[in-house]
Amino acid sequence: MTSLAKADTVDARCDFYPIGEDSASSWGSCTFSQRQGYITIRTPDGRVYEFSPVGDQPGNFVDAAGNPVYRESGLGDAGQIFRLADESIFVYWETTSEGEPASSVEYGETVPALSDLVGARAGQAENELRERGYEWRNTAHSDDSSYSNWTELETGNCVAIQTTDGRYASIAYTPTADCDR
Repeated sequence: MTSLAKADTVDARCDFYPIGEDSASSWGSCTFSQRQGYITIRTPDGRVYEFSPVGDQPGNFVDAAGNPVYRESGLGDAGQIFRLADESIFVYWETTSEGEPASSVEYGETVPALSDLVGARAGQAENELRERGYEWRNTAHSDDSSYSNWTELETGNCVAIQTTDGRYASIAYTPTADCDR
């Protein structure tokens, strides 16, 4: 009798970071499968990442095009990080972070309570953010914009604010991990 080996597949959350960037370019649900050292990550929008083990060192892989991929355990028990040639994939085993509220938000969704501040002058609107119950966590800069992360104190959700030319260009929910950096 022949037995079939099944892959271990779990629902997860994946955050995708372009190389050299501190902010995720996209994030959301994904599935993570591992079978006999081979790894597959699938996203609902149809992206598929397949990694094959190479060499004697655990954590060394190649992708479908033969490019090197390295697995890191930088997330501890919370997940794994995969470093590819042009991006990094953070795979979290839990689809919500510990301590994150049960009421889920859609990452990238404009924060309804702050939508009236889109277009506001950044310096003047910071006091308004604090008055509405948000606490500043960190800021990162790119070419022509800055991205500040704020915690929504009532829910624990993380909010990312893109500032361009001194004005808030967007205010949207982002993964809780962005506020913890």
